[in-house]
Amino acid sequence: MNTLRSFRRLFGSTSEEFDGNSNNILLPRQESSSLSQTSFTTSEESNPQCFENLIKAQVLSSEASRGLLSLNDNIKLEILNSLNERNKHKRSRILSWKKKKTSYSEPIDFISYIVNTSIDSMDETIIHKLALLLRKEQILWVTCFIHYGGFGVILSMIEKISRIEWRENLHDILLDQFLLCLKAMCTVHFGLECLLRSSYHVQQLVQLLFSKKQPSDFATREVIIQIINLYLKAHTNREIGAKKVFSFFEDSEEETEEVDFIKEARVKRPYRRWIIELEYIAKNVFWVWNHDGNIIDLESDLNEFYDPPLGFIEGIETEATSYVASHIQLSNDLLASLDKKDRMQKRLELQFSGLERIMALRFRKSSQKFHKKLHDSLREWVKAARADKWPYKFVQTGST
Repeated sequence: MNTLRSFRRLFGSTSEEFDGNSNNILLPRQESSSLSQTSFTTSEESNPQCFENLIKAQVLSSEASRGLLSLNDNIKLEILNSLNERNKHKRSRILSWKKKKTSYSEPIDFISYIVNTSIDSMDETIIHKLALLLRKEQILWVTCFIHYGGFGVILSMIEKISRIEWRENLHDILLDQFLLCLKAMCTVHFGLECLLRSSYHVQQLVQLLFSKKQPSDFATREVIIQIINLYLKAHTNREIGAKKVFSFFEDSEEETEEVDFIKEARVKRPYRRWIIELEYIAKNVFWVWNHDGNIIDLESDLNEFYDPPLGFIEGIETEATSYVASHIQLSNDLLASLDKKDRMQKRLELQFSGLERIMALRFRKSSQKFHKKLHDSLREWVKAARADKWPYKFVQTGST
């Protein structure tokens, strides 16, 4: 029995010692497939031959191999039977796990899973499957999911995850997938109506974006900006929607004890935290803004496309500039939704907050060849400013 226990230690772990014939032999790291995929039967071939094949399959020293092969036949048979039983137990556990795993295909299945499962034990692959179905399934399927309460369930899960003080990797993955679910539901009219009635949750998304608990991935943050843009477009009266979104982005006013003339002299910068978020991105990928001579060409061919280098594909530079472009595009859509008087006032407030400065001194300097999405949004801003007779040369060329 001591020999059998030594053998089990030898083949059952990656760094155990085998004690045979008073010699200590250290077993190097083995691949688990050599044992897990092998079934030992004594009826098809002789026991010594089967045992010898098993030893040859392992990476052992010649001294260890000789020590094992010198065991008597009874011990060899006991070892083979023990390993065979252990492999059968492993296979039965895998099969039982496969049987227990439910196949989710109907809207009510996903809703029931999300409601009845805690966040820490939730399977991100199921939520990923839900996001894909909401994006690719028929409109009737998505409408049924929303009708059964799926929209509210997704919003509540986003709120729960965003309130977690210390999020782990699983929480960030789930947050990203739930945000994609929310965005996918807004591809149908019923989803946009629900989003329109969820002003509080949209405002909470803005607070999350500018808080210390913001998602670490640029792609996840970009999804939040896209959802806010969808909320704007869900309004039949775009002007009302734009004013609501601008109010979400405004800094909270802190009461300070200052004399009146200082308060009057202070320049109002209501969107500083918005611009600080953009400045943070500019500092994070500082090496992108290195084309000082760039001029935003208003007549550029918008259909022109370049294959980016391999390092640019899904790299941090691409994600960062795409995220920045979504911010500028949102500001373009917000300004376009206002009447002329309100639009000029918002342009002035955004200018004082620092938007035009960072567009001219940072974002303009990104590669026009490989960061086309960012330059398209900058070009749209410059064209709209020129149409409003607003000073635009600084953003276009980087000089006044």
